[in-house]
Amino acid sequence: MAGVVLAVHDGLLAAALGVKSAEPLYRHLDLQRIRAERYRAENTPYPSWYLFGSEQKNISGLFKQYSAQGLQVTLCRESALPTLELQKFALLDVQFCTLRLPPGKPSRAPLLSGFLPVEFSSKINQADALYRQSLFRLLPVQRHYFSYSEPLLPPSEAEVWIVKYPFGSAGRCHGGHPYTVWQKAELDAKLPSLLAALPAGRQLIASEFIHHRDPYACPADHVVHKMPFFSERTSSAFAVRPYGSVCQRFLYRCRHDLLQLHKKLPLTDYTGQPLLKPGLADKIPGFAELTRQLEFHGQSRLIFSVDFLVPGDGIPRYLESNKLAATFAERFDSALPPLIDSYPMLQI
Repeated sequence: MAGVVLAVHDGLLAAALGVKSAEPLYRHLDLQRIRAERYRAENTPYPSWYLFGSEQKNISGLFKQYSAQGLQVTLCRESALPTLELQKFALLDVQFCTLRLPPGKPSRAPLLSGFLPVEFSSKINQADALYRQSLFRLLPVQRHYFSYSEPLLPPSEAEVWIVKYPFGSAGRCHGGHPYTVWQKAELDAKLPSLLAALPAGRQLIASEFIHHRDPYACPADHVVHKMPFFSERTSSAFAVRPYGSVCQRFLYRCRHDLLQLHKKLPLTDYTGQPLLKPGLADKIPGFAELTRQLEFHGQSRLIFSVDFLVPGDGIPRYLESNKLAATFAERFDSALPPLIDSYPMLQI
């Protein structure tokens, strides 16, 4: 029977298993027992849903889906992946880990799924890929800086700016520092000292903060759309497509009075907690154009989530992509199964 290796980030695998530290490898028979336990357990974290499914959320999970295809499944901790004899397997799935490909391709390398070059984990490289194709048409006006960069903001009429980091999520960098929102005059004055404090090799992003009023939502003045996408093989290449037509909208009413008082705020203090409502992505005038510009993701079978804004001109502004997102188990479109259950069925 052919085999598949699911390589998973060390911390995610430990969370999925409910242990402090995961073993290097888990074989198919062990996984059958673990899946039976984890599938029925309540209040498990989302990595467990992805690997083992969830009765509570009506998700099958990757172990079940791959087993149904006649594949023997091995779970591998990301840190143990370099020691694994990959030639023994038909498929290597790296959707939930980071893989740096060595130069050249071994003659007996397995098929690869879930691969995106590691440089695209950086928001800067993601934005650069879009900028090379369409300049700032599909991006907020932004600039990234090193400590030695000229401390000037890019030309923009925006009076509110966000300072963020190349790596991070949920409004924070990997080290836990929050993204911050600034009045333009304050950021102009403080940008030299911000750059001077950057450690060597570290980068910072300053981007215009886009407000757009939505009279049908709260009324909100900042709406982030989150949309699932996938990439699968066609006859000649990999094609990127949205998964269904429904996105999730995060509706915010920003604290303009608080920002005016303090000049600088942590992002969540400025936006507050969002109200979540579904939206129809295919009704956005520029959505098809955005989808075409995401083709740089199409380097293997892949699932990912995209955050974007839609100002009054109807042209989406791309914020970031995540190939590891906490939304793959959600049903945005009730006509489709969760994306994690469809993923193993996509063309490799």
